[in-house]
Amino acid sequence: MFKGKPNYEKQRFFITSKAPGNRNVFLSKQKDGEGWVLKLRKPNPASAWRAWFIMDKRTGTVRHFTQRHLAISNQMGKGNKKGKPAVLRAYDKTDRSQQLTFNGDRFQSHAKNCLSTQNGENKDNVELTFWTCNGKPTQKWVRNVQRTPYDSLCEKFKQDGGLYLRCPGKKDKLIKKLCKKVVKETKSGEVLYEVCGKDETEIAKCHRVTTKSGKKLRRCGSKFEEEVDSDSDSEDDSETEQEDEKKPEKDDGEGEEEGSDSNDDN
Repeated sequence: MFKGKPNYEKQRFFITSKAPGNRNVFLSKQKDGEGWVLKLRKPNPASAWRAWFIMDKRTGTVRHFTQRHLAISNQMGKGNKKGKPAVLRAYDKTDRSQQLTFNGDRFQSHAKNCLSTQNGENKDNVELTFWTCNGKPTQKWVRNVQRTPYDSLCEKFKQDGGLYLRCPGKKDKLIKKLCKKVVKETKSGEVLYEVCGKDETEIAKCHRVTTKSGKKLRRCGSKFEEEVDSDSDSEDDSETEQEDEKKPEKDDGEGEEEGSDSNDDN
């Protein structure tokens, strides 16, 4: 949990209207040319990430927190012309309509127009625009910093043979494949495979041995050995010679099963 004075360049924040209702600016699903239209709505915890923003001091822009390449802008190709839809679109260093400053409780464009709702309306899903600053509540904003660390909102999950990380507003990220070794019966006998989700790779042929102590083992290559139930297969499948009980050659780490918990902290 962040403490102390808010840092708008490092902490995500809601852009909350000072008009009644405490509605937040959010990234809508409505496309407008190369951008996505900005709208207003009441807080929605299920998709709070759509309303997260962050200041970019280097470029003088306001970016979407999880989609940092997107900056609050005027409609593509309209420069600083007022009354056009305010959108989130890819940052362009030559586009001055993307340069915003926060003055007290106003977001002002390079042309000194204020971020506002269309026609000064205060309701859910109203579109945003840039308009002549007039001091109305629908042009006044508060930057509400979210102090819970973003990383704490991410969670790991297993799917399709992999360990993934899911964070709000971002695509699921594969951390590592989760693989296991499986012995399968084939026409040529038992074979050891490494299975990773839907993918499987043959590792080695297997054979049965019996130790001097009477223990029955399955050996696959020089690095895999497991004890088998003497009643699970016919005695004809096992080698008849007696041999000393021994362990497979040391793997030096290469034969460890992927997906172990050794480095699971990401």
